[in-house]
Amino acid sequence: MLSSDKTPGLIVDSLGLRQDFVKNNPKLVQGIVNAWFDALKYAKDHPDKADKIMAKSMGQTVEEFKAEATDVTFYDKAGNKKYFGTKDQPGQIYEVTNKAAQFWQKVKLIKKTPKTNDLIDGSFVNK
Repeated sequence: MLSSDKTPGLIVDSLGLRQDFVKNNPKLVQGIVNAWFDALKYAKDHPDKADKIMAKSMGQTVEEFKAEATDVTFYDKAGNKKYFGTKDQPGQIYEVTNKAAQFWQKVKLIKKTPKTNDLIDGSFVNK
């Protein structure tokens, strides 16, 4: 068994939206991204209150949440910018997406591997 600490950045939770939704609702998408950054700021400024809120949403005690959260990295704006990278210097999200797509194709969840550049739009984290 391989532990996620041996492959940092490979196991990720992310938000995915359909391309037509993004195209038709750019202000809403930017609002979602901004809300994430606001939530992280709140958690940094008010850790006890934030831990209580997140523990409740996870159905855990605060102690259980804190114990598990030590292994989790929540990417702020700078972290997201680095993870997405640029068109000239793609970030780790491109590698992770490629590996996921190859795996999904191998286990027949998808018929063909999509073009990673068609799936990723980092423009909202750069505003």
